[in-house]
Amino acid sequence: STKALDAVTEELKAAGLDGATIAQIRTQTAAMYATKPLIEQNFTQEARLLFMVLGVEFAGSQPVEYEDQLPNPFGGEPFPSRARFVLTKVDEESGRATITWTQTIASAEARRIMEKTFTDLAARLGKPAPDAEALKNVTIEDSAEFTVEVSTGWIERFTHSRTTRTGDASQEDRISITRTKE
Repeated sequence: STKALDAVTEELKAAGLDGATIAQIRTQTAAMYATKPLIEQNFTQEARLLFMVLGVEFAGSQPVEYEDQLPNPFGGEPFPSRARFVLTKVDEESGRATITWTQTIASAEARRIMEKTFTDLAARLGKPAPDAEALKNVTIEDSAEFTVEVSTGWIERFTHSRTTRTGDASQEDRISITRTKE
């Protein structure tokens, strides 16, 4: 994580950001790697997402819904969420199935958790906490699509998207993984 922080710092310097802003970003980012659980969470995310569809049993196109928890990327209490798998297509000819997945956090709980997370983070960093009003409408929405080889269970293709919104700002992160032919 230190090497990653150093690389990000150099990129921010090259982009012309001032030293105070770079220091603030570096401190906030370092907090995401402050404990073993946070490191494990951040460095195993792709593997956890890729393999989460394994073992899910479908009854036709009936959705598989469940309550879940989304890990808090800043440490602290996880976000309660509602998740759902749907078998959207089975192509008998190719032997492939398409499965979609969505996960949405409970907005009311998200605000409370974010306020506590940022208050705790600010206390650890010795900085003022962000304005609670800025966290009023926090939403995190995940969606994914899996293409699975039915006979083996191998995941052929996977795409995951996370959209985070706070007030008027939003950010989308996307991961795509495709298995290459052997």
